[in-house]
Order: sequence, then C-alpha cells, then structure tokens
Amino acid sequence: MKIADLGCGDCVDSHFFSQKGNICYVINGNSNNHINNDNNNSNSNSNYKIVKEVVEETLRSNKLQTLFDIIYIKSFLNSIPHNKTETIFKNSINNLKPNGLICIEVQSLNDLKFKNNSKYDDNDKSYSIIYKKWLYTTEMFYKLATDNNCEILYSKEDYFLPNNKIETESINPLLIRLILKKKLLPYYEQSENYSKYKNILPKMKDKTMLSYQHMDIMNTILEKHNIKYVAVAGTILGLNRHGGIIPWDNDIDLGFVDTEWKKLLNIKEEFKNNELNYRSNGVGHCHFGAIDCFKIILKNDVYVGATKTYCHIDEYKNISKQIFGYTYIYAPLCSIKSLSLRYGKNYFYEGDVNDNFHFKDTKIKRFKLNNYDLSYQLK
Repeated sequence: MKIADLGCGDCVDSHFFSQKGNICYVINGNSNNHINNDNNNSNSNSNYKIVKEVVEETLRSNKLQTLFDIIYIKSFLNSIPHNKTETIFKNSINNLKPNGLICIEVQSLNDLKFKNNSKYDDNDKSYSIIYKKWLYTTEMFYKLATDNNCEILYSKEDYFLPNNKIETESINPLLIRLILKKKLLPYYEQSENYSKYKNILPKMKDKTMLSYQHMDIMNTILEKHNIKYVAVAGTILGLNRHGGIIPWDNDIDLGFVDTEWKKLLNIKEEFKNNELNYRSNGVGHCHFGAIDCFKIILKNDVYVGATKTYCHIDEYKNISKQIFGYTYIYAPLCSIKSLSLRYGKNYFYEGDVNDNFHFKDTKIKRFKLNNYDLSYQLK
C-alpha cells in the first residue's frame, strides 16, 4: 500500500510500514536532525521516501502525483492551530483513494493532568509546557468526518501508553485514536468537468465492470502459473490518479516481459475455459476477455510495448500488489517515470478522453482535472 505519514515525528512508524513492503512517504517541512540522519536509511530502502516539504502545500497541490491508500497522522495535528486542521483534513481526503483510510492519533482535550500543568493561551486556544500544543475532542473529528464524506470505522479515547519510557511533556497522555474511511461515492458528478465526459460514462460502465470481473479471474490464473505482469498505460494512470479505472476509460492494460509473455500464450485454453477468450491484435498485443495484454521489450532503460506502452526498468523492479477499484493489480509502487514518459509531466492534472482507443470526441480538448475527477466509475 501507499502511505503518507504527515508530520512524521520520530519516523519509527514510517520505517515499520516500509519494512512491511508498503511505500511510505514521510512529509515534513522541518529539517530536524532526526530527519537528516534518516536520509542514510532511506537511501537503502526504496520504499521509504522523505519529502522535506510543507505538509499543507504538498497535499494542496497533489505534489506527489499519486493517491494514497492510507493517510497516517500521528501527533502532527497537536502541533498546528485548530483553524489549519480542517484544511489539512480536507486536503488529505483529496489525496486519498476512494475507500482509503485516514488513521489519526492526537492528544485529548480531556487530558486534565496535562492541562493543569500547562499555560493556556486564549487567543489561539493552545496549551504549552515547553512548546504550544492544540488538543482535540472526538466530536471535532466526527464533524470533520461528516463534512468530508468519511465513515468512522474506529474511535477510542484512552491512556494507550502506561509504560511509556520516552521523555515527553506528558508521560502517559490521554489520546484519541481514529480510523476513518473515505466513502465510495460518484465524486466525479460534482466536478466542473463532469459535463465534458458525463455522456461517456453510460457507454463505458458495462465494459468497465466486466474488466474488473475479468481481472479477478486473470489474477487467479496468473498467480496459479506464477506469471508476472505489470500494469501499464491507462491502468497505471488510473491507479495513481483515480484509484481505479479512469471514468472515461473502460479496460485494464497489462504488460508482460518476453519470458512471461510466452507463458501467458501457452495457457490460452485455460483462459477460454474461464470465459476469457483470446483475441490477437497483432504482434505482441492481444486480449483475454476485457483485459488488454502487451508484450514489453527492454530498450535502454524502458520496457516498451505497442501503442506507447511503457514501464521504466527502475519501476519494474519494485512491483507490488495494489488495490485497484473493485479488484487488485500488480504495479510499481512508484510510477512517475513511466507515467511522465507516456503522458507527460502534467499527467496528474490534465485529462484527455481521446487518449485511448475506446472513445473519441474531438470536440473535447484536454482539460485540467480537479479533485472530484480523481475517482473511478461506480457500479
């Protein structure tokens, strides 16, 4: 999974997540000593990325050019004024896949021991012993969840660290822990761009849902035969930019290196027996049911297939199983090089309903995407 760790604190949790095979982006604009020292560790761990940028700006501008499965916020909100929290939360949602999670830990406003030992500033509602801290209630997050289309999966207020040996302002703080889920909704209908492509969605829907079904079957068969693939083209764009199939697209694109391509073509009959009929599209390009398959060949540093299908060799080395709409796919944890090569550096912000073979409407020019466009078509 892709995790964004906001504020990141001591980075211990980020290291843990990355060591479990997740890619973890540590976003912290403060160049403190711990972050600097951790650069050495991040160089040896390709799943661990330090982003020395201001959290709010990074989220607001979608600077990392990918949607996340999890936004992780531990203690960070205690260090910012309440009036910034709503902005951080809203922008976190905008950087999250539909059905993605926000995990939050904050110190509670009900922590009387801490409050009694603190100096209160009525101007900004902060408490301080050594430095300023803003405390929270569960009700504040319930409102944020309601206002931002989130479901509350878990909520608990407790003393979670009774044996805490770390020297802090509060040895055993009263904490609030929450897990919220971004609801699966047709966000694209709220987009200013919706009028440009709304007539496309009904034409795409049946094929889109069939692609998800066929991908489930495809994964089962490929895993059984230990055949490796990598998501490419519109599918890798959809994974990073929408969390599933792009609303104005309808199929799934997979790339296979030569050894895997040969194994793939050797089991045509098994696919046929599972209602995924083979159809050739020429040399190195075929369909199994609704799944578009490409043979990709290494040229310099890039695997290349038909119809401008690319996967950079560095990204091919870091493929992981990832949630993709109503199914899952195997794709690079980071695909910026491949996507930039195929769609240009502005791939995350610009849409084009004509940039595929499934729909053409030359009246629709390339358009700037907004956050509501960044969701996939629903059943």
